[in-house]
Amino acid sequence: MKTIINTSKTILLTLTKTKKMKKQILTIAFALVGTFAMAQNQFMTWSHNGGHTPSAYLTVDCNEIFEFHNVGFQTHPVDEGGFGPSTDPNYWPSQGLTLLPSQGPSNPMLLSIPTAGTYNFRCGSNPTKQSLWGQITVTGPGCSTVTPTWECIAGSCVDPGTGNGAYTLLSACTDECSTTYVEQGQSIKFSVYPNPATDILTVEGLNGIAEIFDVNGKKVMDVTSVKVNVSTLAKGTYIIKTEDFKTIFIKE
Repeated sequence: MKTIINTSKTILLTLTKTKKMKKQILTIAFALVGTFAMAQNQFMTWSHNGGHTPSAYLTVDCNEIFEFHNVGFQTHPVDEGGFGPSTDPNYWPSQGLTLLPSQGPSNPMLLSIPTAGTYNFRCGSNPTKQSLWGQITVTGPGCSTVTPTWECIAGSCVDPGTGNGAYTLLSACTDECSTTYVEQGQSIKFSVYPNPATDILTVEGLNGIAEIFDVNGKKVMDVTSVKVNVSTLAKGTYIIKTEDFKTIFIKE
């Protein structure tokens, strides 16, 4: 009988330890799940009814990915403006971003900004609606200490990365580059106007086919005639190229 009692105690002790181990394992598992759940991108939700949530202000590191979520049925063109002047007053228009109704929390717009500064923005379709004004502050150890500057090279504005470019504002460089004429031989001149354009863009001197690219290098349109309808393009900066000619224009 004594042996049987001891054996029962041993079995009971083993079961108790097993339950404790299972509880510990479950606790660790929940802790890991909680850690993974916390490791997510910062985000800002857009809504015409609710404004920006959880806040209209977001602080990120340079090149840190953050998200815009659309929780309504409206389209939101991301435009310059809002709470005040930005570090680069043409940053948002140059990106040509439009937050679509389909880009909700499960399919967000992913963004990152490489340069430190303050980037104010608003909804382009409702620019006076202050509940849709937002601000992204970019700062942190991942940021470069070099101030962005610009050079007009072959009709395009390029940041040399040295801080010694001829223009401290992209808008000033864009204005200069947009009026550039490129001569081919002695008789043919190319020019693009009006710049900025809203609907019809004229490519004077076009002989053949040109291509239009966004600032990310994605081709968005072929040009086969001197006059091209760009009304379907999102607001932003675009590059138009032929074999012998390249310049930029702004779509408003």
